[in-house]
Amino acid sequence: MAKKVLITGVAGGIGLETAKLFLAKGWEVIGTDIKEMEEALDINFIQGDISDEANSKIIFDSINGRLDALVNNAAIQLFKSLKELSIQDWHHVFKSNLYPVFFIARQAVELMKNNESSIINICSIHALATSMNMSSYASSKGALLSLTKSLAIDLAPFAIRVNAVLPGAID
Repeated sequence: MAKKVLITGVAGGIGLETAKLFLAKGWEVIGTDIKEMEEALDINFIQGDISDEANSKIIFDSINGRLDALVNNAAIQLFKSLKELSIQDWHHVFKSNLYPVFFIARQAVELMKNNESSIINICSIHALATSMNMSSYASSKGALLSLTKSLAIDLAPFAIRVNAVLPGAID
């Protein structure tokens, strides 16, 4: 029986390349994204906005049995100065970059516990060292890094490892 991974933000960039790697290793891949897949992959793809908790629950209706890994990759970047940044922008970035990790991880625990499973949160170097016009993105990724640390402690008794990857700029 193939191991199973759920990857959010699977339609491009890091998510797409991560899916390809898991497929090459023989894993069953379930992927979700707000946008359509442009590249055809042999995965169970579910299109939807996981920043809405109700939509994130739909994913788990399609997962049968266990879940061995979760890659929380879905995110948006917003380049605006503090003066240009509206409260709606701020909420949108946090709702897109932080809330889905909470929603998805909370639902995944039951499918992952006691399987020696892993949750990998794709954070960003901006959580530690940022640049101009990135306050909302950097703050959301800093919060994600803190959430990752807390989840690692909370989920350790269930044999679920939780780690973050902090990539820099990518193509």
